Amino acid sequence: MDYLLDLFKYCALSNVVTVAQDVQNKVSQGSSLDEVVNNSANHLIVAVQAHCFVFMLTNFVRAVKSVQDNAVRDVLSKLCALFACSSILGDQQWAGILDGPQLKLARAALTELLDVLRPNAVALVDAFDIPDRVLNSVIGRYDGNVYEALFESAQKSVLNQTDPFYGYEEVLRPYLDLEILKQGNKVPKSNL
Repeated sequence: MDYLLDLFKYCALSNVVTVAQDVQNKVSQGSSLDEVVNNSANHLIVAVQAHCFVFMLTNFVRAVKSVQDNAVRDVLSKLCALFACSSILGDQQWAGILDGPQLKLARAALTELLDVLRPNAVALVDAFDIPDRVLNSVIGRYDGNVYEALFESAQKSVLNQTDPFYGYEEVLRPYLDLEILKQGNKVPKSNL
């Protein structure tokens, strides 16, 4: 966790230094501060995101280290590493900081962490104690009736209130081979 935290700190520092140098160069070339901020908005956002991830990871690591129960601390350490690896793989803030082989290692670590954490997934999600009605999701229901809830949700969906669905005639129908669809899984007699 400490290595990952140091890596995130370096990433944030690198992004802040890069955007600061870019802003300073543009201002020294005569651009107004408003122009510079507007033209550097994407770089500024990346730097801010990098700083926010350092803040979140710092607090995550601190909280994990304070856990007294070894088994819980072990699971939370892996969850912390999963958070870090998924953040590395999902954000543009790492461009130029990690190379291809390092990203490949992060991807492998992510896959391994997912496998290791899978037995604890339900307990980790349930630890947040978010009620089903707040999640508004039919997957991961407290009562376990996932398939029934999926079917019921699909029936209630606005997309399924008309048959065929809105846009079918204009978007989909011209590209459908209706004869093949009518045939279904039957093997044509000519192929026997």
